[in-house]
Amino acid sequence: MNYLKGLVRDSKLANKLYKCLENRGSTVHLNQVVGGAFSLYSAAAIERVGGLHIFLMEDRDSAADLVKDFYELLDDEHVCFFPSGDKRAVAYGSEDAQGVVQRTSTLNA
Repeated sequence: MNYLKGLVRDSKLANKLYKCLENRGSTVHLNQVVGGAFSLYSAAAIERVGGLHIFLMEDRDSAADLVKDFYELLDDEHVCFFPSGDKRAVAYGSEDAQGVVQRTSTLNA
């Protein structure tokens, strides 16, 4: 994994990404970067630039995959997952207690 991180960290595309993220509050869209490459470039940017980064994924499975990759690529203490707050209580007759705890923990972090 460290070999791949090294290849990505010093690539031309990664350097362009770092430059885009130099401005605080910037929004960056990574187009045509798929699968593990998205996670590798994102983790490299997080390590290089620092700060808070928020990733919005199209569905829960994509978000879970990205979080799993980040746990492998970054320090666990710097990764938080904010699960959906959809209305499961109506469908299943109970509140998603684990989701409430995760959302609260992420907001506190």
